[in-house]
Amino acid sequence: MDKTPPVPRKRATAAERSQNVRSRLNPLLREGDVLYEPLDSSAPAQIVRRVPSTRGYKDLIEWTICFAVVALLAVLCLRYVAEPVRVDGKSMLDTLQHNEFVLVTKYDYLNENPHFFDVVSCQYNQEGDSFVKRIAGLPGDMVELRAGDLYVNGTYIPQDFLTRRGTFDYGPVIVPDGCYFVLGDNRINSLDSRDPSVGFIPRAHILGHVRQVVFPFSDWRTVWDLR
Repeated sequence: MDKTPPVPRKRATAAERSQNVRSRLNPLLREGDVLYEPLDSSAPAQIVRRVPSTRGYKDLIEWTICFAVVALLAVLCLRYVAEPVRVDGKSMLDTLQHNEFVLVTKYDYLNENPHFFDVVSCQYNQEGDSFVKRIAGLPGDMVELRAGDLYVNGTYIPQDFLTRRGTFDYGPVIVPDGCYFVLGDNRINSLDSRDPSVGFIPRAHILGHVRQVVFPFSDWRTVWDLR
């Protein structure tokens, strides 16, 4: 009897085992699948289907919605609450200085009309340019300047806060319904309702109420209406 000892089988390496499993399962594999081979070689190998991730698209949608909401709130705030406006020029000296930034509130005039002597931001035209002036005449008022002194409906209006009133005569004029008469505090150098190119300001062209000087910070102060 042949008692030649059996030749021990060579144990397959992990790489060889993985290759063998892949060769058996190759027809079942597709791009994007993950082959899971358990540590226990007696357990069958499994194919784990990889589901395409949609997280990137969800993040993009969430950021888009967030940006749209923030933009909408900013637009609503600027239109109905308040906005900063830069003073350009010297027409409102000494109340406001050139290049100062003022806070213009919008909510003041949502349910009521501007008052006499309010300092307002207004438009002279449809081109979007805005100007800061003081209301010196309401709808139906008769406005007149006599040697720089202001008279409204024949009544003298003190203007002790003015240092540049000039000695001009103007009027009298009647402010039409739905319109306002505006003047700069620097009467010597101001383009306002006295000029035919400006005239009376329609109510829709009064954008807001000038409340505070907010920049430069060292000059932070309230803009008094002085009425």
